[in-house]
This record gives sequence, structure tokens and C-alpha cells, in this order.
Amino acid sequence: MLAVIFVYLYFILLLSRFSSGKKWSMPLLSIVSLFILFSHSWTWYIFVFSLGAFLLLEWRKTVREPVFRKQFGWKMLTVGLTVIVGLVSDIMRTLLVSTSASISVFETVQSNLGVLNTTYLISNLKLTTNFYLGGVFSSGLFMLLFIVGFLFMLTFKSEMSNLLVSWFLVGCLAVLFASGELVFNRFMFLMPSLIFLDLD
Repeated sequence: MLAVIFVYLYFILLLSRFSSGKKWSMPLLSIVSLFILFSHSWTWYIFVFSLGAFLLLEWRKTVREPVFRKQFGWKMLTVGLTVIVGLVSDIMRTLLVSTSASISVFETVQSNLGVLNTTYLISNLKLTTNFYLGGVFSSGLFMLLFIVGFLFMLTFKSEMSNLLVSWFLVGCLAVLFASGELVFNRFMFLMPSLIFLDLD
């Protein structure tokens, strides 16, 4: 949960940097990113892939409207530095202790991701929805409002909406190729369900 809080804090600071362009915010973003990494490495990697998906969505906007090309360059630089600082810090940690976030996540991916299996996907989604977090997600109204909120978010064309949509879609992609229950549990826990619900 702590790592997820840091993710949303990073998103807020990132949007602030995009709007203000203040250089002092870059070290702060790197520090928050490290908090995510050291709090929960799995969340950090989902977070990093989400930033990559965010850049892809922003690049599409740049293609349609070249006037945003300079801003996109700043976004690439900011995200790139975030990833580099995180990976370098993980390597440095490996020199001090025997634990590596990258190796841990890679081993988790090997044991919990595989080929798309529709039967396994549906059965585990049902199991996770009905029992995870005491069945919080088993409410049909909850899931309906969540889906409506997500579709409503897609109508926005803002940087914040692109961040949240990217965060959600990366989790969805992981679920599609899940071969272990861990992926389903993490997806349910990490997705910005309450934010989408509040849009209804």
C-alpha cells in the first residue's frame, strides 16, 4: 500500500513538473521513485512500464499536434532519468546486500506469467473478485461503476488521464498472461479503482 501511495505522489509531482518546468522537481521525482522501488519492487516495475505506456500515448498526441514536440522531449527526459536512477540504485544496492529488485521481479515474472490461457484467466478472475480483500470487488455495482468510470476517463485528453489509463492497462496486460494467483491479487490491489469510481 505504501508503494502505491508513493506512485500517486510521483504522478502529482510529475504533472507539476510538466506544468511549471521547475528543475528542482527532478531530484524530488527521483527520490520518490526510489521510495517506490525500495518499498515494493514489483510495484516499481509496473510503475515504470506505465510511464513507458504514458510516453506512447503522449507521443501519439505529438504526432497529431507537432506543437507539443518540445514538451514531449522534456517528458522523455524526466521519465528516462527516473528509470536510470532506479536501475543504477538497484545495482548499487546489490553491491551492498545480496538482494536485487530486478532479479526478484524477473523470477516472479518467470513463475507467474506465461501463455494466454482463457479458461485459467476467467476462473482466477472470478476467484480473485469474490475472495480477495474479503470480497470487496464482488459487488456487481462496484464493478459496473468502475468500468463506466474507466470508459469516462478515456474521453479525457489530459496528462493525468493518460497516466491513470497507462497504469491500468499495464496491469491488464499482466493479467492476460498470468499463470499464478499473485498477478491477479496484485492487479486488484494496484488498479486505481476508487479514482474511476469517483468519476461516476
